[in-house]
Amino acid sequence: MTDPVFVATMSGSIGIISSLLTISITPTLQHYFWKRQRREEIRLAVVEEINRLAAEFITNHIADPNFRPSNEFHQSFHIVSAKAKVLFSQQAFQDFKNMEQLIGPSHRGMLGPMADKGVHDFIERRDIALSSFYREIGILTLPER
Repeated sequence: MTDPVFVATMSGSIGIISSLLTISITPTLQHYFWKRQRREEIRLAVVEEINRLAAEFITNHIADPNFRPSNEFHQSFHIVSAKAKVLFSQQAFQDFKNMEQLIGPSHRGMLGPMADKGVHDFIERRDIALSSFYREIGILTLPER
């Protein structure tokens, strides 16, 4: 037969050990999950800013085929570009850079360094970049292209 004092001592010891483990592990786990959540919030804010700037550019370009982005626009774009570079994978950032290549002064309504791309090219590249970013954040679960 089992000694009741032994059972009581073991139960108490297990309870104390469990409490101590919970007290010591919980803050570490909470901090880990808080950091991950915060990182994803920052990443999402970057993607939203990229989308806003892309919409601003393409809307202005459609309204005026000779549109030239302002210095403030370029400054905002460089800020979000730097954030995207450090927060996302090299492939997602490259998809973003492919879109960025089309942002600049247009020539006879055409975009890109060779002035050989149109609005649809920009929109296609924007969609690819946003899909890459959203996939990495975990919002988009479609397979890669």
